Amino acid sequence: MMDPAEDTVAQPAEDPAVYGASITLIGGPFHGEDLWLGGELGADGNIYGVPGTGKTVLKIDPRTDMVTEFGNLRGLKYMSSIARGKFKWLRGARAPNGDFFGIPSNANVVLRLNRVGEISTIGDPEILKGHWKWHGAVLAGNGNLYGCPCNAERILKIVPGTGEVSLICGPFPGQQKWYGAVVGHDGCVYCIPNNAPHVLKFDPVTETAELLGDLPQGGWKWHGAATGGDGAIYGVPAQATSVLKIVPGTGEVRTIGGPLPQGKYKWGGATRAANGDVFCFPSDAAQVLRIAMGVPDDRQVGLVGPVFPTTPNNKWQNGFLGRDNAIYGLPCNAEAVLRISEAGEVTTVGGPWPGKEKWEGGVMAESGVIYAMPQQARAVLRIDPGPVPG
Repeated sequence: MMDPAEDTVAQPAEDPAVYGASITLIGGPFHGEDLWLGGELGADGNIYGVPGTGKTVLKIDPRTDMVTEFGNLRGLKYMSSIARGKFKWLRGARAPNGDFFGIPSNANVVLRLNRVGEISTIGDPEILKGHWKWHGAVLAGNGNLYGCPCNAERILKIVPGTGEVSLICGPFPGQQKWYGAVVGHDGCVYCIPNNAPHVLKFDPVTETAELLGDLPQGGWKWHGAATGGDGAIYGVPAQATSVLKIVPGTGEVRTIGGPLPQGKYKWGGATRAANGDVFCFPSDAAQVLRIAMGVPDDRQVGLVGPVFPTTPNNKWQNGFLGRDNAIYGLPCNAEAVLRISEAGEVTTVGGPWPGKEKWEGGVMAESGVIYAMPQQARAVLRIDPGPVPG
């Protein structure tokens, strides 16, 4: 394990203006739980929030910061397979033709928002029925979208140009198998094992899949991943005590670092820094996890920055590299934004914003401003990073 920085107790959040940044709340007030779960930048430059339990699509115009809702996602065809209409679509993906697709988690149809803002659904509900089916999707080099199987036994395929929706490869039995997918530099899709004992590799050219690696069954191991500056894919430890490393093009799958502290839901998402290092956001963990590039495996992984209190849990999930080369982590139960400087210094900025499950996922506009989607928050979180380094 790489040498960690000296542990210090986290200090109160700083004013983002110290770094030339600003953080504000816009839009709302919104009411409800699990309203929007991620979003996507549209071909028109607007940002669209993916409805989780929400009954509308969220629209943010970054040019004016106007926030509106549209659509009426009520009725049988918009139903969820679990109670109270929860978690219908999880994340979304934009196709080359400008259309945007919401990926069904508990919904039984794919949500489609075309380039002029018209909402429709595609796919056969009988084929797509079930719960917690796919955990996001990625755009492959052939222009199709492919959904990562969670409880579903097959990969979801969406052909944007025709609206064709089908299930391919498999069957892959089991529950909560893979959480999140990344396209490697070889053009193949790699799904990250949560309870599955293997990495799922999918080749969009041949539309064939294979299982890589020999990992423990179950265990809620890794949740999501990011590509490092070396081209390898690094899986974020949820309950695993090591980092997953996938080397695209070679079939190589192994774990590095550790043993990391025991616990549940330790880190939530990761982002690649300007220097190629990968930083994982502390959810229930007490510190940021850094995966360094250009060093031996046994020195790649370490904990950095101050020690945050163990409560609240689920502190930050996901984040973005800003134009100022700082990384900004989105607050879920934390009361401020996490900031990791270009030099790797960790602090918090903005707030305080009390409450739980506030923002889930975000989108960076063409201007470089970051907009976080309200999960249970009453407004959109707007993060305008500092200026481009001189």
